Amino acid sequence: METKMKTIIICFTLLLTHVYAQPKFDTVSTRNVGVGIVHLEILEPAKPWTIDVLEIDLSNTMNKIDSVKAKNNLYGNEATSEMASTRDSSGHTVVGAINGDFYASGGIPIGKQMVNGEIVKQNSLYSSFAINTQNQPAIDRPSFSGSIVAKSNVISIDNINGTRIQDNL
Repeated sequence: METKMKTIIICFTLLLTHVYAQPKFDTVSTRNVGVGIVHLEILEPAKPWTIDVLEIDLSNTMNKIDSVKAKNNLYGNEATSEMASTRDSSGHTVVGAINGDFYASGGIPIGKQMVNGEIVKQNSLYSSFAINTQNQPAIDRPSFSGSIVAKSNVISIDNINGTRIQDNL
């Protein structure tokens, strides 16, 4: 798992190096924020860029990445710090939070989102970050198909919590 995360970070750094002509990155702090979780602060002073990285050992059963929706509702806006603090409890310590999408009016996610196995929003236009049942991360464009069956009728589901156009379900 750590190898994959480092590969992603290295690829990102190489891309930036190619596009922006030799930035110089310095790790200015490294600290353990949990068992198997390390926070790195990386600085490129000439730009200036500060990059925060959490390296998470997902093979440790104590560590988990969750997806949450503001106000636990399709509609709603909430700062990541508020979402983290409301989910922090005894036996469940939140050590980091990021905004993982862009949002339309009212706080509706633009891209796909699943929370606890339930589809909040479905959109096949954008890539998504996911963690499978074996705790392996992936970035892909997953597809969705669903249907409603009533007696001999099968009706395809076109979208979930999205804009319904004529003759869509």
